[in-house]
This record gives sequence, structure tokens and C-alpha cells, in this order.
Amino acid sequence: MWDTYEWWHLLKGARVVKYYPEESHLFTSPEWRHLLREDGTYGFGAERAFCGPIQWPVLVVYFPSTLPSRMAALVSELLGMRTRLSTDEGHRRGIRDVQAYMRAYLDHGLPATGTDVVCYAAYSSTLANPCRQPQVLGLLKVLDKRYKKPSSVKDDWTLRQWCHIFHSGFLLNRRSGRHHRLLFLFCTLGCLRRGGTKYLRVFFELLGSGDQVSIWWLAPPCHSTPHVMVVRDEVGLSPFVQGALDLDKNVDSRKPRRFYMPSEVPALGLRPVELLEDYIIREEVPSGSLLFAAPKGGTGWYAGPYTGHARAFKQAYSRAFPQARDVARYSSGSARKSLGQWL
Repeated sequence: MWDTYEWWHLLKGARVVKYYPEESHLFTSPEWRHLLREDGTYGFGAERAFCGPIQWPVLVVYFPSTLPSRMAALVSELLGMRTRLSTDEGHRRGIRDVQAYMRAYLDHGLPATGTDVVCYAAYSSTLANPCRQPQVLGLLKVLDKRYKKPSSVKDDWTLRQWCHIFHSGFLLNRRSGRHHRLLFLFCTLGCLRRGGTKYLRVFFELLGSGDQVSIWWLAPPCHSTPHVMVVRDEVGLSPFVQGALDLDKNVDSRKPRRFYMPSEVPALGLRPVELLEDYIIREEVPSGSLLFAAPKGGTGWYAGPYTGHARAFKQAYSRAFPQARDVARYSSGSARKSLGQWL
């Protein structure tokens, strides 16, 4: 039934592991309703809850390795010789580049050991001007420079830490504090990198006046424009935040990404829809502007996108935990990493 879809050809060579029909009970999540402990802190145990029946069929497939065992051993040995370990020991970024290179240029006979691979590639008669070939230089760059040093790895926050930062770490009597807290929420629940939030825009009309102001959300003038809006017309669903972006790591106009946030997470005291709309009304965010442009003075805005995520989040952490001495372990990506660890 799926063989007419444009993505079906991407499954070429895969093996079917399991088929789950619609209405199957398949996915689980932490039991969010039981996060608040008796002592007032937040946390969760091993208990998980089913997310309800799935609304579409799910197919689980397995892609067997097509790399010959000898080549795989050479790649593994080569990477082990020339790289630093990343955060997950044994993980090697760039392995696909190496495999593609070796398939293309070493297909007429592999060297006996990984020690000879770089020299073999550089002096192989199959390459014109081999020492300056982009493929050789690219291979060396992958092996020498594209691996994260253990000292540069940043940590995530535990659920207890994150909640305390959100509720106690931001100066809510200042425009900048309210701006930073909303940004902190989006980076966490939306799993957004710093670059993903920079160009998000909002389009809306304000209805009413005085204390009775509400927001009528509008679609962006171009469907590819990075934007955020609240959706209220989905039958059977509470209002939720929906966003789309096409400027981020592994994301572009050909592969846009959407993200969603629920109306509220009662166990954590979070109300994303209310927080977003209150911020827009209170701070008088102009329609069509960047949502996370930095506030300037009492009512103004800086023209460019905001990029001070790391500093803002670290300051909030220091306020929430004044005795902490590990601020350097965290960065703008700590919020995004946290949700994945909780799940």
C-alpha cells in the first residue's frame, strides 16, 4: 500500500522486521502524571505509560550492512588510529565519508592493513595528482579534525535541575528575563538548537482591547518561512504550539522540520501556549517579526537574531543553584539534550 509513495524507494535493500497495523499499542513514554514527588521535587522511576493506539500503520525495517567485512575492518582500524574518542566511546563521526571514499577509489584492491590506507590513497595510480586530490584532503580532515574533544562535551540537566531553573532562574521582572525563559522552554520542549530558534517568526492579528486581548494566528505568507503559531482547530485536540524551520543542522528548504509543544504539562507546571501568547501580548511583539529578537529598552527590539543562548542559560542556572561550580559544563545545547535524556 506504500509502494506508490515517493519515499518508498529509500527502503530498497531493507528487510521487514515487523508490521504493526493501525490501533496497535506500540509507543510508551515516562509516566508524566506521577512526576511530582511527596517532598515537592520532580523525578520519575522505571514506570512508563502507553501513549494510546497508533493512528497509522508502522513498519519496522532493518538495513543489513553492505560493506564487505574486510573493508569494514580496515575502516575501523584506520579510524581507531587517527581519531580522538567522542562522547560515546567507539563512535566515529564521518565514517560514511570514509566508506564512500574507499568504495570509489580503492575498489581495485585493498591494502593489507589499515596502516597503509592513507599512503595507498595518496599514491594510488588511479588518482590524478593524488596528494592534492580533494578526496584525500577531505579524508584527512575527517580523520583529524571532525571529532569532538571530550573536554568540549556539554551536559544535560536532570529533570529536577531543569524545573528549578525554569521556575527560579530567570528575572521575570525584566523583559530580558521573560525572553530568556520562553527561549529556554522552546529549546527544551521543541528540541531546538540555537540556530533553529534564530529565525522563527510569528504572524497574527490582535483581537479586542485593554485586558480582553486575544491572538488570531495567521499562516506565514510563504509555507517555507520559519515560524511559530498556536493551532486551535484540530478536532479532538487541545490547542498546541506548532513550529516549522528550514535553517538548522541537517535541515534546509528541501528538508524542513516541524516541532510541536502541548498546551500544558501539568506535572511540571508548564503551559507553553499560555506563556507564548502572554509574551507576545505583554511585550508587544510585532506580527511578522522574529519571535526571539532580543528586547531593547522598555519597548524596542534589536534588529538581528538573538544568539546569546549559552550565556542566558548559564546565568539562569547560576541563579537557581548559587553554590554550583560546574557552570562550564553546560551550554545552549544543554536544554535540547535534556528532554531526550528524560525520555
